[in-house]
Amino acid sequence: MKSFLRHTRLIAWREFRLLLGTPMFWVLTGVFFLAAALVYISLIIGFSDPTLREENNIKADVTIAVIHDLFYILHFFLMVQVPMLTMRAFAEERRQNSLALLQTTPASEWAIVAGKFIANAGAMLVYLGVTLVFPLMTEYLSDPQWPVIGSCYVALALASCGYVALGMFFSSLTDSQVIAAVLTYVALFVMLIFAGVADAFGIEGLLRLSEHLTLMAHVKGFLEGNVALVDAAYFVVFSFVFLFFAVRQIESLRWRS
Repeated sequence: MKSFLRHTRLIAWREFRLLLGTPMFWVLTGVFFLAAALVYISLIIGFSDPTLREENNIKADVTIAVIHDLFYILHFFLMVQVPMLTMRAFAEERRQNSLALLQTTPASEWAIVAGKFIANAGAMLVYLGVTLVFPLMTEYLSDPQWPVIGSCYVALALASCGYVALGMFFSSLTDSQVIAAVLTYVALFVMLIFAGVADAFGIEGLLRLSEHLTLMAHVKGFLEGNVALVDAAYFVVFSFVFLFFAVRQIESLRWRS
């Protein structure tokens, strides 16, 4: 166990430094922040103007009218960002044949996958960290409900971990970063429209299934300030399942090489 933790820590630190050292990461962070800022400004303007608030049926609670809607939109921004972040997790190393070299070290496949997962999840937390400015500005302007804000951050952090695990699995399947990103986008898109399709066609069984299986169904509760153990457990299981698939794929590469 000690060696596993040590190898995981070393790989995580190595990957995290590599991510933070790439210009693309900071470009994505800047784009994410600017997009979030534009959304926040538009929500604040709509909330601060009584006429606009009445016309658009915006509630008088700043937490619901601004913070909740902001984090709801940020969730979709994260879904756009994650595939571009995780596409290189294994695909780039497979292309450069450096993954095979990494597998010759004493680190196990689980340590390799766990280390890369921690690094990529940590990078997503950097994304979320830059958005702290918006709740702080709201605190200056009004009186938001910080427990709900905390719940929103927990929701985005758990969802990000799930998306990272999904992206890493698809990255382990190919040596092309583009293909890895496209596969992740397709999977996320299917998860988004699954409930909508089932509802549109009146397929009750699929609709009920989507309420249990899709990430968005479990994100909503957190965004509304309703912290449920079943939702948190879902994110943990979802992440573990796709990390397990990634480990099995990496193990198969070892045996084929």
